[in-house]
Amino acid sequence: MSPGQVIKTLGTGNSFNVQSCHKGGMGVVYIAERQKDKKLYALKTIRDDKIKDEIKRENFIKRFRWESQVWIVLGKHRNIVQAYWFDFTYNYEPLLVMEYVEEHPNYGNTLKDWLLNKSLDLKTILNFSIQALTGLIYAQKVIKEELNMPFVHRDLKPANLLITKDGTVKVTDFGLVKAFGILESGICGTPLYMPPEQWNGKEIEEKTDIYALGCVIYEMIERRPPWGLTKNEIRKRHFSKRPKPLEKVPIALNHIIIKCLEKDPHQRQSFSELREELQRLHKRLTGKRVNVKDYPEPLSSEELNQRGSGFDQLGFHKKAITCYNKAIAINPKDARFFLNRGNSYFCLFQYDKAIKNYHEAINLSPKLPEPYIALGNVYSKKGQYEEAIQNYNRAEEFNPEVAEIYLARGNACANLKQYERAIKDYKKAIDLNPDFAEAYMGLANVYVCLKDYKQAEKYYDTAIKKNPQYAQAYIALAKLYHLMGQDEKIDKYLKRATDIDPNIGEEYGHDSIS
Repeated sequence: MSPGQVIKTLGTGNSFNVQSCHKGGMGVVYIAERQKDKKLYALKTIRDDKIKDEIKRENFIKRFRWESQVWIVLGKHRNIVQAYWFDFTYNYEPLLVMEYVEEHPNYGNTLKDWLLNKSLDLKTILNFSIQALTGLIYAQKVIKEELNMPFVHRDLKPANLLITKDGTVKVTDFGLVKAFGILESGICGTPLYMPPEQWNGKEIEEKTDIYALGCVIYEMIERRPPWGLTKNEIRKRHFSKRPKPLEKVPIALNHIIIKCLEKDPHQRQSFSELREELQRLHKRLTGKRVNVKDYPEPLSSEELNQRGSGFDQLGFHKKAITCYNKAIAINPKDARFFLNRGNSYFCLFQYDKAIKNYHEAINLSPKLPEPYIALGNVYSKKGQYEEAIQNYNRAEEFNPEVAEIYLARGNACANLKQYERAIKDYKKAIDLNPDFAEAYMGLANVYVCLKDYKQAEKYYDTAIKKNPQYAQAYIALAKLYHLMGQDEKIDKYLKRATDIDPNIGEEYGHDSIS
């Protein structure tokens, strides 16, 4: 994706005009303008060119989803880069939509940039350190309360501390967040800032981040990291060397940094202890403490709606409903909030509540097609396909350019064995969205019913090409090969499906195929 191109999202139906692209080791961040509000966002996704192995790719996507969950849970705090919502692109790549931090015209927008372009005075160094710690203290508290897990960032470095034009520090890149029991322990981080326990692949904790932050404070003072040049030199010094005392700073700050860089993590401070030490020093030098906020900022109704959409995409529908309830309390006139809350109830199989919310959305915005599509989906789930089709027809009246209408109506027609009508609708959906994997899947299913297995195989293959993570398509293809008498191909596709979704075996598998 390059500047000038458009990223479209499936879950929230947004379109973003790409302005610039910033590639990392395994991910990429696009700076893009949302067409709806002309506001800049940072869009984080994975780098396909770096992950050729399908199993590794699936594992990385799982990790990306976990990162997104952690980040969204953090909400809005002045010292955290805000994650608005999680989504998928039309190419079925996971996408995290985040706050864009505008660059300072002279210094850039990361601490790394600032250190390349500006010398920091002691007051600023203490201020930036205290702000970063405030973000970490807040994150630690929220992760404990919301997810009941310890929090470790484990990749603190100048590039992951963003600075706004007014000097507000924001911690970013929670891609290496360690939540015990979810991500594997192991060597993961940036060598210049990793303590001995992280090099050894041992279990890590809050004190790991303290060590990294000590390295960052040292670098703010000296404009270079405390350790060596090559990776091996750096590793040896992390294990065996102490940094030389700094001549330009008070003795108290030297003691603070040395304690941060203790080889034994038990000898280091906690986040709160380190912040208090730096606050006392700041007051001694300036006569006052840095003003900090340990609580989140209030979210607008739109931000709550976005947050709810993110939780829905991650499968946390009850958390999503809580967000929509708060959004509706602030603004009870926005049909989208009721629509989205209805979708959450639908995913929880609470169909009566879903229907009630869809009707609320229609009352507020009678010409919005999405509530009619959603109502149709409820009736389809109940096996009331004629009622479903009536709602899809209403949606088409208001906007005939929505591909999802034709997919949904095609599915209903297929269930009524109206196969020619279903084929027509699926093809219309594909005309509107050539990358619509579910529409190819629908076509394939119809051709199976018509016993045209070659056509079915063709469309299953296309569905998989459009969305390589489409576990149900691999299952369907395995079933098709059984019908075609090509049982030697079954295991390959079943394995592929269970690699993507280990739980799919509970519903599908050899028993359902044979």
